[in-house]
Amino acid sequence: MYYPAFLNLKGKNVLVVGGGKVALRKILNLIKFKAKVNVSAPKAHERIAQLAQIKKILLFKRKFLWQDLKNKDLVFCATNDSRLNQEISRGCRERSIWVNVVDRPALCSFIVPAIVKRGEVVFAVSTGGASPALAKFLRARLEKLFGKELIVLSRGLKKIRKDLLRVSLKKRSAFLNKILNEKMLNELKKGNVSGLNKELLKNNF
Repeated sequence: MYYPAFLNLKGKNVLVVGGGKVALRKILNLIKFKAKVNVSAPKAHERIAQLAQIKKILLFKRKFLWQDLKNKDLVFCATNDSRLNQEISRGCRERSIWVNVVDRPALCSFIVPAIVKRGEVVFAVSTGGASPALAKFLRARLEKLFGKELIVLSRGLKKIRKDLLRVSLKKRSAFLNKILNEKMLNELKKGNVSGLNKELLKNNF
């Protein structure tokens, strides 16, 4: 059983072993969350090479070396070499480094959920490794259900968060009930932000 948690990866040193399409997906998500990404792979997807050229990641175009684990906070294994994946998993555990081996929950000290990101709002869906296909299906449903309106809503609420924390729980709840409802979400989906701005500018909570 896995405990759900959100990690602050900003500035953290993360190693991705592998240079294919699966590794690329991991890398792109890690970049979104501001991690310092190192990649170790003898061959790299064209897009991975491009990311290295513009200095979004650090690419070591060679086979994995044990020295690659030095000072790493997280490790992702995305190779098609099962023996190498097992060795890296064992090596990480011996060094107390959290490791994820793609599609091999038994070799993982953590697993990665299917993610939907809308600004600072992040949905994470996991089946505990039981069915990645189900997690992807649920992610697709969330992607259709929620769009840019969540970005607008979360940014607005972030601006007044400190003010909200200064008032009583009763007043805070009354104000949030005016904002957090289906009607407001539907208006934001249509691109109509006037209702939200009106409530945010009232400052009568």
